[in-house]
Amino acid sequence: MAMSRTRASEAGNGGKVSQWVGLGWLVFFCFYVWLVAKIQLQQLVAGALTGLGVAGALFALCRRSGLQFEVKAGWLGIFLWRLPAKMLRDLGLLAFEFWRALVHRRRPRGTYREIPFAPGKGDPLSSTRRSLVVVGISIPPNSIALSIDSKKGTVLVHQLISVSQTPVDREWPV
Repeated sequence: MAMSRTRASEAGNGGKVSQWVGLGWLVFFCFYVWLVAKIQLQQLVAGALTGLGVAGALFALCRRSGLQFEVKAGWLGIFLWRLPAKMLRDLGLLAFEFWRALVHRRRPRGTYREIPFAPGKGDPLSSTRRSLVVVGISIPPNSIALSIDSKKGTVLVHQLISVSQTPVDREWPV
């Protein structure tokens, strides 16, 4: 019997799928170990099982909903370079603002900002980039991404402390 074209392409992607599940497992495992901050056999086993469960559930949800993602290797470098610096800057800003609020009794005022962002099309590569930009904006403690406006080409961000610095990169405003 001949296999249908769809089934054949799914069978051919088995290696790619297992790579992504494996990478997801590794990321979630490392995150678990980082959160627990203990290198003990019990914690490593728990981290391995938790990572596998989360990666498997994420894969199943994406497959069931029809979501497709594609990642470029260079994107990891963007996150590893920009996020730690932004997190340290935001922690410093928040610590200073907290001190100011305690000493001078000034209440901080949050602001909403629209940051230029080229959201791309509906392809898997653009979907992944949009998801990563939302995560990259929301991980540092001073800001959270609220929405992406494709028509305006912006991402709406709430900041606890207003930072007027506009990102230079429209593709990666992280």
